[in-house]
Amino acid sequence: MGAFVLFAKACSAGAGGEIFGLPGVPNSGLPTWYKYLECDNLNNVVNFSLEQVWLVVAAVLEMMLRISVLVAVFFIIWGGFQMLLSSGNPERVSGARTTILNAVVGLVIAVVATGVVTLIASNFGA
Repeated sequence: MGAFVLFAKACSAGAGGEIFGLPGVPNSGLPTWYKYLECDNLNNVVNFSLEQVWLVVAAVLEMMLRISVLVAVFFIIWGGFQMLLSSGNPERVSGARTTILNAVVGLVIAVVATGVVTLIASNFGA
């Protein structure tokens, strides 16, 4: 009964779909923490048990991985600016190229990990 009270109205629009859960802030496009939980017509989580805690963990992990994709894209752009501002200095060009390469590797890892988490949680979830 305590878990039901804890997650009452969890599936409603204001329960985490906004940026950092702030009301009035546009939707961030990130998944919500209750994404893989089963909800009824009244926006209540139904049949929640301790075995489903991992579904919440998977959704939070997916959010963190999607944020890491945004960070990787930022570093690709940052490496591009470093290269533009290097003025032909070979050391600075090499540093910028390393930044871009590391960001691309991180981006690939984050995209693949997000896909794996989504696949596992949606196939074995509620």
